[in-house]
Amino acid sequence: MGQDPNSADDYRLRVVYENQIPIIYFFGIALGHYQAMLPTFISGWDATRLTAKVVFAMAERGQLVAPQDAVERRYALRVVKQRLHQAVFREAVNGL
Repeated sequence: MGQDPNSADDYRLRVVYENQIPIIYFFGIALGHYQAMLPTFISGWDATRLTAKVVFAMAERGQLVAPQDAVERRYALRVVKQRLHQAVFREAVNGL
């Protein structure tokens, strides 16, 4: 945000990068429509150019744990491979 590498938003990006904290990236697929991409990591930070590199990753298999109680068993964990621009294409086709 702006030209100050110490602004609140830039500071948060730098902390996320340094600690490798996963974030949710909202990918715009159409005006007012977004697709959540997660987990997403900041893989590089350049304070002079105020740019960040974003990497989309899969959750580590050790993080996927079987549900422990009845409420959690009503949901399923899935790992899928999806084309990044599929949602943009689908939105464009639906708008015809």
